[in-house]
Amino acid sequence: MMMRAVPFAGIIGRADRVVTEFLTWWTASLMALLPIAWRQRLGALRKDYILDATAESLTLRRRKGATDETLRTLPRHPASAGDFLPAQIKSAILRLSSDLVYIRSITLPLAAENTLPAILRNEIDRVTPFSAAKTYFDFLVTSRDREKKTLGVTLVVAKREVIDDLTSMANTVGITISRVLVASQNDPLLSQVDFLRYAQRPKHSAWGYANAALVVIAIGLVGLVLSSTYDRLDREVQALAREVAQKRAQAAEAAEIKKKLADLTGRHAFLDQRKLGPAPLGVIHDVTKALSDETWIAQLQFADRDIRLSGFSKDAATVLTDLQKATSVRNPRFLSPLTQTGEWERFDLTVERVEGGKP
Repeated sequence: MMMRAVPFAGIIGRADRVVTEFLTWWTASLMALLPIAWRQRLGALRKDYILDATAESLTLRRRKGATDETLRTLPRHPASAGDFLPAQIKSAILRLSSDLVYIRSITLPLAAENTLPAILRNEIDRVTPFSAAKTYFDFLVTSRDREKKTLGVTLVVAKREVIDDLTSMANTVGITISRVLVASQNDPLLSQVDFLRYAQRPKHSAWGYANAALVVIAIGLVGLVLSSTYDRLDREVQALAREVAQKRAQAAEAAEIKKKLADLTGRHAFLDQRKLGPAPLGVIHDVTKALSDETWIAQLQFADRDIRLSGFSKDAATVLTDLQKATSVRNPRFLSPLTQTGEWERFDLTVERVEGGKP
């Protein structure tokens, strides 16, 4: 009977560890999806054990809300993990000091943002002194330049052997490491780093099934929440569609009215232009009637309201007096000095058309 109880107890112990590890990982994953402010509020209600590791020492702390209580401090490599880590602790957060991590700021194309984990895993060998296979990493997006199409990224790397050794030491006494963080008071952004976020776990294929199950559950919950508002959203969409159709009809009607208005405006402008002065033939008749028989016009040009006349007269000075008798023009004036050609004087003058005048 005693020989059978030992393996059964071992199976129970392993099952308990697997369940504890799963629940710890599940809780940490769900917490990581929440906004930072929510995580801080929930953190004030829970009790966490934190294992702070530096190059020289290990410190076990108990956090409740914003208060940390130091429980034990030992050298970096204690002789017995059981004496350092109490058995009643089921899970803990491993926190590495800044001297155990490597931080590098790099610039990448903006298009790389969708595949940053895979790209940075390949960049570790080039931008750090470590091999990607021998490290854990996480990153923070610090800037986005839409004009230059660049992405600022802070890459945080830790040696795999350091994290694996500390995790193994905790596992020997039944403690699961749920998260691996960076202790940094100078840069609050580093508190968001978790080296287990993109860690590969080839030995735990069950995590993939658990993760898929969680995704299915989350999708089901989202579907239940959305189903209660679907009808309301559908009604709003239909109302917006009717409003859009009404606005389009009004816009078409407004375009037609605008077209008619432009046509009427053109006609009105034409009529206004006709009213600006007498017709050209009427002006010519009026001018030639006012001039004496000893004056004749060689050239006549209409330019808007001005009329330019060039010709010959035996007494060009009388041309200005004669034009003042015309009713369709006014303000006659010479444009250039008179030129004598035999008994004739050549003149070049301009007059203004009278607005609304009658020939």
